[in-house]
Amino acid sequence: MVLYRLYCCCCTSNLDAAKFIGITYQLLHIIGLIQMFILVGKLEGVLSDLTYGAIGILVTLVLVDLGLIHGIFNKNGCLLMTWSAVTAIFTVLQAIGTIWALSLSFDLALFLIGIAIILANIRAILTVSMAKKEIDQEKRNAVISIAGQEVASNTQIKCIA
Repeated sequence: MVLYRLYCCCCTSNLDAAKFIGITYQLLHIIGLIQMFILVGKLEGVLSDLTYGAIGILVTLVLVDLGLIHGIFNKNGCLLMTWSAVTAIFTVLQAIGTIWALSLSFDLALFLIGIAIILANIRAILTVSMAKKEIDQEKRNAVISIAGQEVASNTQIKCIA
């Protein structure tokens, strides 16, 4: 009996899980952006800088998520690490914002949602970091394979050995 190791999101590799995470985060951030634009339409004269700041953050996250998705499909580890760094920064900022909001008035729902989002982001960052390691390992294996073929086909190397 063969047992398969399941990664995040019931996938069979961290790369597949990172694809799922990238697409899911992309959709969630686009939905949030649409909601913010609907809010802008409804509260045209009442908007604060906070609303425009939230729109800017969501646009940034949508672009970073596009980078993650592009990086996964093209096996570009640099884009994966960029996504991880940006998500880590926003996770820390979100934790600070959640603590600040809770200090004003404690709300159990806000607390639980904040903790859930922070934990999901940490899990996503770890999964994407592991996907980068898989990409690096695939590249090392390809180099070793190519080098082995060159050694095997080179008659001068065979004579030395």
